[in-house]
Amino acid sequence: FDKIASYLDVAIPEYFARKKIAPEKIKSPDPSIAVPTIMALTYNSHKAELRDMFTNLLGASMNSDVVDEHPAFVEIIKQLCSDEAKMLREMRNEVKLPMIKVRIKMKTEGEFDIAPYFSDICYKVGCEYPHKFPEYLDNLQRLGLVDVEKNRHLVDNQMYETLKKHPKYITVALSEDQSIA
Repeated sequence: FDKIASYLDVAIPEYFARKKIAPEKIKSPDPSIAVPTIMALTYNSHKAELRDMFTNLLGASMNSDVVDEHPAFVEIIKQLCSDEAKMLREMRNEVKLPMIKVRIKMKTEGEFDIAPYFSDICYKVGCEYPHKFPEYLDNLQRLGLVDVEKNRHLVDNQMYETLKKHPKYITVALSEDQSIA
C-alpha cells in the first residue's frame, strides 16, 4: 500500500496537469471507485498499461466535471491483460481494423477454421503474446469494449492484402483435396 500511495502521490497530480484540471475542480473520489481501484493496483501496478488505466479512472473520478465514471469500470479493467490494454489504446485511434479468418475447405469433409482471426494489431502495439489475438478479441467483445463485425468486409481490399503479406500470417500446405476459403 505504501508503494501504491507513493505512486499515486505523483501520478494523480500528473494526471491533473496533463488534463489541465483546475484545482477547484478536484474533489474526493467516490469510495466505490477509489477503494477497488487502489486494491486492484496492489496486484496490477507492475503492468504499466493497466496501472495507467486505473490511474486515469481514479483521476477522472476526482474531476467534478466528469460524470461518466462508474464503479463497474474498475471490474472491467481488472478483467484485462496488458496486451488487451495495448490493443484498446490503438483501437481508440483506428475505427476499423481488418482481420482475416483462415478457413480450409475439404472436398469431402466440409470446412474448418485453422485461424478464427488474424490481425497485425498485436504486432503493431508490441503485445507480449501476439498469437493470442483471437483470445484477446473474444475477451474485449465479451466485456462490450469492441464490436466484431464478422459478416462485414471493408471496402479497401488493400488492407487485407497487407495482412496477407505479414510475416506471421498463417501459411498452410494444402493437399489436393483442400483449398483456402
